[in-house]
Amino acid sequence: MEIPRLVAAPGGWADDFRAVLAQARRELGSSRPQLIVVTGGGSRMPVVREACAEAFPDAEVRNDPTPSFTVARGLASAGRHRVGVERFRRDIRALKDQTDFNNEIRAALLESFDEMISLLRQRVELEAGHGGAQSSTPLDEQIREVADLDAVFQRLQARLEASLTPLVLDICRAYGIRDDRFRLDLTVPNIVSVKMTARIRGVLRTAGAAQGILTTAGGATVAGRVLMNGAVQAFRKGGAGPLLIAAGAVAAAGAVVVGSAAGIEYAARWRLQRALETASLEPTEITRLVEEVAESIAKQMDDRAREVERFVLSAG
Repeated sequence: MEIPRLVAAPGGWADDFRAVLAQARRELGSSRPQLIVVTGGGSRMPVVREACAEAFPDAEVRNDPTPSFTVARGLASAGRHRVGVERFRRDIRALKDQTDFNNEIRAALLESFDEMISLLRQRVELEAGHGGAQSSTPLDEQIREVADLDAVFQRLQARLEASLTPLVLDICRAYGIRDDRFRLDLTVPNIVSVKMTARIRGVLRTAGAAQGILTTAGGATVAGRVLMNGAVQAFRKGGAGPLLIAAGAVAAAGAVVVGSAAGIEYAARWRLQRALETASLEPTEITRLVEEVAESIAKQMDDRAREVERFVLSAG
């Protein structure tokens, strides 16, 4: 019996409620609600309707017919939504362990590595017969320039997004999330560039190359000739004999004079091309890269899932 008097007393709950309504009115600006529904056990007090009518005189004020159940219904709905969110994010995280997911990553990585090797081979072929260029640029930077790694990894990212997005959207649809609300925008982890560059570095050095076999000076247009020049210089310093014989054996009769400048260049180019033709990532390297990329993408997807979990339907 004392509650209505305490609620309506100066500085009591009713004044606090009016202050909240006034703040809501300010936040709405020129917009005004047409309908206000009051609910919860406290809405049965006449002061609640009166305060709403005072704050929004143009709105119709209605009472929830079963106000005492509002909190229970809200908690049940929130519980269903929370369970749906937990399942949604669990399914997103579990993608990285699925065979299809990892196979798509593996295929994209191998395709990108082959693309890098193909670009290097083209440079060697185009610039054969030209020499004299040198460079003090670090080898890894030279490889990045010649193999056009930035463009290669942009295409790798696009391939991953194109192949993995359908797998993610299938999960989103199961939880009532529209396709346009979950957009993949992946970043390929740096380890991919590091590992692929290291493999190419090993291939080039196996072919007789040293620190300065490539160049960024003047752009990639002279990269092949510097690659060739580095290999030629390596052969002239020794160790060219057995390879020259092998190269001469596969050349057309009279095309190569063993020990001549032309023969040395032919042998250098032959060895470089052979090394690049057989270049590949080791199985253990591929497995490690797939695991690293899958883990990185799963983390990025989980971050994205947190942004859209509010759209998960309670029925999910």
